[in-house]
Amino acid sequence: MVTRLLQSDRFCLVRDLHHLSWIAADKQKDHATRPAVPAGVYAAQVLQFLSWTSEKPLVATGGFHTVALLAKGGLTCFGSNMKGQCDVPTGLGPVTAVAAGAYHTVALRAGGGLVCFGDDVHGQCSVPTGLRPVTGIAAGTFHTVALLEDGELVCFGRNVHGQCSVPAGLGPVTAVAAGTSHTVALLADGKLVCFGRNADGQCSVPAGLGPIASVSAGANHTVALLAGGELACFGENADGQCSVPAGLGPVIAVTAGTNHTAALLADGELVCFGRSGFGQCHAPEGLGPVSAVAAGIFHTAALLADGNLIGFGLNTEGQCDAPAGLGGFRQEAGREAGFVRRLRRRLQAGRSQ
Repeated sequence: MVTRLLQSDRFCLVRDLHHLSWIAADKQKDHATRPAVPAGVYAAQVLQFLSWTSEKPLVATGGFHTVALLAKGGLTCFGSNMKGQCDVPTGLGPVTAVAAGAYHTVALRAGGGLVCFGDDVHGQCSVPTGLRPVTGIAAGTFHTVALLEDGELVCFGRNVHGQCSVPAGLGPVTAVAAGTSHTVALLADGKLVCFGRNADGQCSVPAGLGPIASVSAGANHTVALLAGGELACFGENADGQCSVPAGLGPVIAVTAGTNHTAALLADGELVCFGRSGFGQCHAPEGLGPVSAVAAGIFHTAALLADGNLIGFGLNTEGQCDAPAGLGGFRQEAGREAGFVRRLRRRLQAGRSQ
C-alpha cells in the first residue's frame, strides 16, 4: 500500500511509515541514556530517503524518437529527426522536465520557461507570447499542454476534437497528461477532468475513483494512478491496454503509449500490458530496478536506477539506439511494417484521430 505524505507531492510505502514509527518510538524510550532524535530529523531526512515523487519526467518517448534528461540538466534526443524534433536548441540551459509528441519535443527550463522544437504544422511548438512560468508539461500527438505555477492550464496546437479547449472555470490543476486527441487534468481538489475526443470513453471518468496521484494518456485511453498505488484505466481496451493485471502490486509511476500501458512498481519492477506487436510490452529479463519509464507509439524506454537507459520495441528510426554513455537499448523485429508505414503517413499528413 502506498500513501501520499501530508501537504506534499511525495509518496511512501505504508509499511515503511510503520517501521519508521516503531523506530522513533523505540528511540524515544532510550532518551534517558541517549539524546532523543528530534522529530524534524525524521521528516526532513528519513522521509525524504524513504519517499519518492513521480513529477518532472526524466525520459519521454514520441512517435519515433526518444528524449532523455541528463544528470546536469542537459537534453539528448535520438531517433527520427525528420521534423527537427531531435535538434536540441543551442544554449537551451538546464532542463527539469521533458515531453514528446509525434514529431515535436517539449522542454521545461529550470526557470519555468517553455521551449518546443520540431513539427509545428498545427502550432504545437508555437509557445504563446508572454506565457507565465510553467511547472508541468505534456505533449499529445499534435498538441502541447502547459501547467502554469498558479494552476492554470494552457493548451496549444491541433484542436479538431477540442483537446486544446480548456473548460471555463476549470480551477487549479496539479497534474496534466495528453493523448492523441484528448487532454487530462488533475485538479487540486482531486477531481479528474478530461476533454477532447471521447469516442472510446477516454474522457468518461469513472465515478468514485478516490484520491489520484498522477495521470497519463494514450491514443484513446486514460490511466490514473491512485494515491494507494492502484491503477484505474478507462477508454479503448481492444489490445488490453486497460486490463490491469490482477494483483499488481503498489505502483509508483505509470505511462501510457498508443495502445499499451507501462507501470513502475514500488520495488523497481516494470510491468507492461496491452499491444506488443513489436515487443513494446516485453521488458527484458533481469532488467534491474527502474527509476523512470516512458511509453511511445511502439516502443518503451526505461531509465534504470544505475543511470542506464534501456528500451524495447520498434527501432526502425533508431528510437531505441541510446547514445554512448546512456546505455544500450533492446530491439525486437516487428511484424507489422505495413501498419507502421500507414500510421506514419497519417501522422505526417496530420490526419491522426
